[in-house]
Amino acid sequence: MLKYNLFFSIVICNCLSLIAQVHKIYSEDTTYTQSYFRREAAADSFNYYDGAPMNDLKNKLPDGTWILYHISEKDSDRKDINSYIEIEGHYKNMLREGAFDYYYVDNFSKKKASHTRTYRYNYKKGKLEGYFTYTYIDKAGFERKGEEGFYSNGRKNGFFIHYDNYGRIDEMNLYRNDTLCEWAEYFNDGLLHSGVGKLGYGQWSLWDTAGRILYWGNFRNDSLIEYKQYKNAQLIKNGAGKFKDYHTKYKYNFMYDTIPTNGTLKYYNEKGDLLKIEQYKNSQIEK
Repeated sequence: MLKYNLFFSIVICNCLSLIAQVHKIYSEDTTYTQSYFRREAAADSFNYYDGAPMNDLKNKLPDGTWILYHISEKDSDRKDINSYIEIEGHYKNMLREGAFDYYYVDNFSKKKASHTRTYRYNYKKGKLEGYFTYTYIDKAGFERKGEEGFYSNGRKNGFFIHYDNYGRIDEMNLYRNDTLCEWAEYFNDGLLHSGVGKLGYGQWSLWDTAGRILYWGNFRNDSLIEYKQYKNAQLIKNGAGKFKDYHTKYKYNFMYDTIPTNGTLKYYNEKGDLLKIEQYKNSQIEK
């Protein structure tokens, strides 16, 4: 009986050892890493934060906890070695499982390193699943939340919210199965502009700090097809037709170039009465 107990004790200890196995790798070891990192995040690219890590662990690795250090193995005896952790995550059945933390190692060239930015993703059977968060240390040394969102079955689902340096919401995006459905940007807690669908493919609105609409635009295939201009929430101008090329990089182009190449412009007074209609062809008013 004692032999059997001893046998099972050894088996259990070996299993626990396997589960708790920690794999530590360093900056010069590329066997287990991918040379270039890009993953969808709340702002469409992980790298939109300056200085975000450019390394990642491979998608399939032996089971256990994996830690990548942003330092050479010859320097691994440093007392502050944990400050040089760049990536830490767990693998189960050769796939990512649970929380994966990505750190930006700041002050690497100085004597003391620190983690100033942290990106946490969650995985289930190798796919993104659950809560995503980005946090950072501000100039005063306080940890702040920069962004949060949710993944389901490897895709963005639900709200992805970005915060300013004061903890206020300054951007909110709603995704369904990785598709941007609605979005809004804020300034000093007030709605600045919002839209339905990807910018350049749907409706877009601009608001003042009092919450009154200033401009509304409707886009199709990255081209403006109609816009409305308001004053004190009252429609004063409505343009429809074909306009000069619109590019999503410049969100406010149609506010400054409102004459259609082919189409109509309608003008209203502050009471909403129609004042005049202009018909355009080849950017010229038809007489």
